[in-house]
Amino acid sequence: KESYRQGSKAEEKSSKALMAIDGVG
Repeated sequence: KESYRQGSKAEEKSSKALMAIDGVG
């Protein structure tokens, strides 16, 4: 369960970063 939560958190973080990069680009 913990690893799943961590993975979900990482995915959300990467998704936010992707959106930020897309906005800058």
